[in-house]
Amino acid sequence: MDIGTTTDNYCTEEFYYRRGKELLPSILPLAYILTFIVPLFFVLYMWITGRVDYNFIKFTFLFIVVGSALERWCFFMEGNHVQNLFYGLYPEEGYTLRKGYMERKKTRISYR
Repeated sequence: MDIGTTTDNYCTEEFYYRRGKELLPSILPLAYILTFIVPLFFVLYMWITGRVDYNFIKFTFLFIVVGSALERWCFFMEGNHVQNLFYGLYPEEGYTLRKGYMERKKTRISYR
């Protein structure tokens, strides 16, 4: 074992967050709603009524930016980063919010 895998280092401190994970079940759906659903309604409203208003376009862009920022925050809070896989920082319960969540797996070596 080398020092990088047996002690805390930059990767284990800066890319793994212990606090904030309890907010993920409420923030992630909100992020998807703000990024996709709300702008879709704004665009459909402008298309159906034929009234293209600059304020609707501004709010559509604003919701997309805010929702995308929340989604990126959720990504970093989940801690599904490659360096966390390398250092073995798996979440204890696994995250089922997205497909392909991480889970602690036992490695078995067989000769077959």
